[in-house]
Amino acid sequence: MSLLDVAESAVSTAASPFKLYFAIAAVTALCVAAGGFVWHERSIGATKCETKYDARDKEALAAANATIQKLQNEARGKEALYQKTQNDLVAKHTEIEHAQDIKIAGLQAAARAGTSILRDPAGTCTGHPGQASAPTGAAAGSDGATGCQLSGEVTANLFGEAGRANRIVRQLTLCQQTLAADVKQCNDDQ
Repeated sequence: MSLLDVAESAVSTAASPFKLYFAIAAVTALCVAAGGFVWHERSIGATKCETKYDARDKEALAAANATIQKLQNEARGKEALYQKTQNDLVAKHTEIEHAQDIKIAGLQAAARAGTSILRDPAGTCTGHPGQASAPTGAAAGSDGATGCQLSGEVTANLFGEAGRANRIVRQLTLCQQTLAADVKQCNDDQ
């Protein structure tokens, strides 16, 4: 076989370059179609997976929101109860303070009017300013002590100071009650 025969045979097999181009195009189209199919299946699988996880996440979020709402409602209930306790303490304290103010004012008015008398059993009644009278004897039904009668103004001032001291005691008591309520609230929260 001569070189010319080989060349003719090669040209005859390759005589149709369109066949080669067609084969290359067919293989390329087949690869693109296969790639598209794989991509489509992956996206369908991803969508199914995303849908599954989205549903799971939505359920978890709904459960978490329900728990949060329940805890918030419990906290608001505790706060309301605590506030009611505090308001009751303050209202009771205010009521007692008002009653005590009226009582002290009455005692002071009685002392100034001379109907409420305090005596100094150890007093010597030497005529100092502010003493209302000379030494007195024991009144019927008293403990038998003698001494000097304090003036109405001094007696009223003593009643006022006693009332102020009692007010301080009541305020400290209110502070202790408030602190006890705070501690109880903190212990209940734990």
